[in-house]
Amino acid sequence: MGLLLGAAILVLPVLLVSAALVRASLLRVPEGHRGELLGRPGVLEPGWSWRWFGRWRLRLVDLRPREIVSRDPLIAADDLMTTARLRLVARPYEIPGAPTLPYSLSDEDLAVLYGVAIAYLRHAASETPAQQLVAEQRSLGARLESFVGGAPVSAVTTVELALEVGYDSDHLPRRRTTVLETA
Repeated sequence: MGLLLGAAILVLPVLLVSAALVRASLLRVPEGHRGELLGRPGVLEPGWSWRWFGRWRLRLVDLRPREIVSRDPLIAADDLMTTARLRLVARPYEIPGAPTLPYSLSDEDLAVLYGVAIAYLRHAASETPAQQLVAEQRSLGARLESFVGGAPVSAVTTVELALEVGYDSDHLPRRRTTVLETA
């Protein structure tokens, strides 16, 4: 009995230290992410990976798509209020087979993409009558998607656009009104 207790007292700390070393040697990359090893070439897929020797730093890259959904008023060339329902989906642009990974999309990147999209829509609406905008919304959406693709953000974007002309309570098209203050 005393021999068994002595062996347990010696073996238990060895097992605990071994378990801590094994745990410290494992790297976990969450789903939807990829890991880039800094200081050593390699890209890790989602899941657990074994770290052999040396100190490694892992840079996680979020590759999940990010989405912005908005309803924005636009004023068409004929002064009719038009509502644009915009859904913008972006994910980091990744070069297949590249030894390094792109950076995750930040909130600032999404704000740039959204700003470019809204600026383009406002410009297109200011030159086109409302009914023509609604009739040509599919081609406008395709042009918008290619325009947003040229933004200074390394991302793959998908744009969904729906336009509708706003109506007031009398079911007449709303017109923009300008109030001038006089002194």
